[in-house]
Amino acid sequence: MNIRFLASAGVLAALAGAAAAQEKPTEPTTATVRVETTRLARIGADLLGTSLVTPKDEPLGKVEDVVVHPKGEIAFLECSGAGSLDTGGARYAVPWNACTRNEAGQFVLALEPGKFREMPRYAKAKPADMEFWQAADKAYRKITAEKASPAEASTSLAPAKKLFLGSDLRARTIEDPEGQKIATVKEIVVDPRMGRIAYLVLAVGGSNAGAGERSIAVPWEALKIMPDKQNPEFERFTLATSKEDLAKAPEFQATTEGWATAGDPAYVVQVYEFYSLPPYAVIEVEKDDGDDDDEK
Repeated sequence: MNIRFLASAGVLAALAGAAAAQEKPTEPTTATVRVETTRLARIGADLLGTSLVTPKDEPLGKVEDVVVHPKGEIAFLECSGAGSLDTGGARYAVPWNACTRNEAGQFVLALEPGKFREMPRYAKAKPADMEFWQAADKAYRKITAEKASPAEASTSLAPAKKLFLGSDLRARTIEDPEGQKIATVKEIVVDPRMGRIAYLVLAVGGSNAGAGERSIAVPWEALKIMPDKQNPEFERFTLATSKEDLAKAPEFQATTEGWATAGDPAYVVQVYEFYSLPPYAVIEVEKDDGDDDDEK
């Protein structure tokens, strides 16, 4: 069997509604669920340091960070230059949906080295603002349109007040609505096929030295982002769940075996259901045509 993560729940709900309106009465059929484990990626261990190359395998740079939209989408790869580009400490913002991945796991960008050097960049010492990210999104519009579906090509960077660097999110403190610390972000787990966060791995419980600590998975959508009262430039990440409830949350095994099954659809669905949220993707159901040779 296969489980496929296909698209966001909102999009699929709309498609399902349209299909239902056009559906004609048919003979009863048996539904078969096809399930395929999704390979997820850790921002820290799996994405950072990955090479960025041209389709001819010419080096462009490497991934230094991942830029996250408040909705949980991966908006950009923050890349440094490489080879003869001599870009110093500059950081290039490459839209996630402008890239593909090759068999070696490298990010591939359909742009010559000389053209890449001319694309929007900023000094690492000076954080980029939303005007920069919007300009970078616009600069790659032609490339993203060429590799996107008509619906995807008509969209661009969604409005936001701020984007977040993955490196800044990792090790962030998670608070309850009253401002009490209840967890710490250990890792950000991404679904590369959909270009979005699948869930966060949080450390809860234990002592300051980490003794007795356990890891749990929490959907990005379960968090609420709000400005800090003392420092409006800083965001607080809150989770409206008590420590008692967190103790019952689905545990994440931060082991080799645990990471190997991190994308198990049954586990992902369990995580989202615990927080009363719909999974970010749905199960694909195919109808059985009655052929006994079909995979069950």
